[in-house]
Amino acid sequence: MKFQYEVDNHVMEDIDPDIDFVINFLKQMNNITSSFCTLSFNDFLFIQCAGSKSKMTIEYRSPDKSGNDFRHFVIGVKSLIKTSTKVPYSGGEIKVRTNEVLNSDQAVVLFKAFFNERVILSDYVQRETTEIFKS
Repeated sequence: MKFQYEVDNHVMEDIDPDIDFVINFLKQMNNITSSFCTLSFNDFLFIQCAGSKSKMTIEYRSPDKSGNDFRHFVIGVKSLIKTSTKVPYSGGEIKVRTNEVLNSDQAVVLFKAFFNERVILSDYVQRETTEIFKS
């Protein structure tokens, strides 16, 4: 497992991180100098987030049924209202829906489940965005 994260606008990497290290990073994120991270098992299985501890977007990638390709999702909470908004991070802004703006407490729950079981909890919805990565 690999954890990549931004510190002072530089990408850092930790192999086989402790979950407490990941949680501490999520709780200290800001949208200027420490604004993104990825916890990955491989190129087809990871969870990542960008933004700040109070306003972030979280994405998940998993292998497709064949295992030779992937599916990519934006994670959100169940909501009837899904208007467009933006999450700022050190690389600019990411356009998401309002129900896809999460915080570090939610990120901790999601990253723990992924770390331990490689799953996204059913309490959250997943909007598939795979097509934007295929050209």
